[in-house]
Amino acid sequence: MIKNMRVIRIFKKYKKVLLVLVFLFGYVMFWSWFFGERDVAIEGDSTKQKEISVSKKEKASKHNKKEKQFTEFGDFWIQIDTGKVHIKAPIVEGVTDEELAKGVGHHKTTAFPNRKGGNVVLSGHRWRFGKNPAFKVFEDIDKLQIGNRIIVHYGGKNFEYEVTEQKTVDDKAIEILEQTEDPILTFYACTPKYTALKRLVYRAKLINIQ
Repeated sequence: MIKNMRVIRIFKKYKKVLLVLVFLFGYVMFWSWFFGERDVAIEGDSTKQKEISVSKKEKASKHNKKEKQFTEFGDFWIQIDTGKVHIKAPIVEGVTDEELAKGVGHHKTTAFPNRKGGNVVLSGHRWRFGKNPAFKVFEDIDKLQIGNRIIVHYGGKNFEYEVTEQKTVDDKAIEILEQTEDPILTFYACTPKYTALKRLVYRAKLINIQ
């Protein structure tokens, strides 16, 4: 009985402190969800995806390189090989959650690589939990620089692009899907890394076809 009374007195004494701790815990949990569970696709496409939040320990962990390798590429794929970025991945039609689990997604309403003109728009994940290489296909995309070369293999030809622009937009920036008279490549992913708050966008011009 005496012990119970002591517990009650202690609780009353530190009641405000406990309430503050509970509030802070709820606050942290809410913002963890807010930053981790956001739509991925640029609006204007028919479907959306979600990024999964990660812990600090998961952010710091090094992923096995074998987890980032694709084994099949088909007739439509992208290759980036610079001193800091190494990507070789298949390109699939559509940017739904299911399609982005297979590789880089091509927005169906945009052009295909060609010399006549049009905007080829691609999207990919920077980070999602799991061993699927598609979940980290654009993980190092922020290391690209103006002047870097991008190769898109399509229809038995290699379309070589040169990066001309880098910018950050919000998740409703549908203007990046608009078509152009010149043949260009647009590709984007979520930013900052581990969140889906904004989109990191690159534009590249067609410079060669082999």
